[in-house]
Amino acid sequence: MPDIDHTIFHSGLGEPEGPVLLGDGSWAVVEMSPETGQVSVISPDGSSNRVVVKTGRPNGMVQDTNGALWV
Repeated sequence: MPDIDHTIFHSGLGEPEGPVLLGDGSWAVVEMSPETGQVSVISPDGSSNRVVVKTGRPNGMVQDTNGALWV
């Protein structure tokens, strides 16, 4: 297997799924872990913000043409 360069820009998420790149360079992800079950936004500097808390166990997310996130 070839060596592949990679960078970890954030850690500590609970089973992240469904990453969506937002217009400002942030990433929105759902956290599927039973302990978290939320939507988090990770800024380009690596800081995170929980924007929707305790949604059950979300398993994906998409952004529509109006910029709304569907979980």
